[in-house]
Amino acid sequence: MAYTKSTRDARAQARARDSQAAKRRQCLEQAKANLRDLNDFLDAKYRLVEVDVWLEERIAALHTTADARRAGHRQEAAKALADMSARGMSVEEIARMAGVAAETVQGYLTPGT
Repeated sequence: MAYTKSTRDARAQARARDSQAAKRRQCLEQAKANLRDLNDFLDAKYRLVEVDVWLEERIAALHTTADARRAGHRQEAAKALADMSARGMSVEEIARMAGVAAETVQGYLTPGT
């Protein structure tokens, strides 16, 4: 069967349309994949920021706990030194026994320091 020029032209045009449609589908699929990847990136980036916020909150809470614990230990140390002082020991004697400077002992014995 012989093809006319118009049949060949019509088939060539159909192949060209099919090729263009395939390219458009490929571009659309790539755009969808890029959009999914962009969404994944933005979600992960948001979660990174959440980790930083969580860490800052946790560090602040730890600082508060540490400050409270320090205050308790300092109070204990001050009471022990005050008891020694109440039994008649001088600041210098306490410092010598504790192996610290007299100023350190005085700092524990002075309220509010």
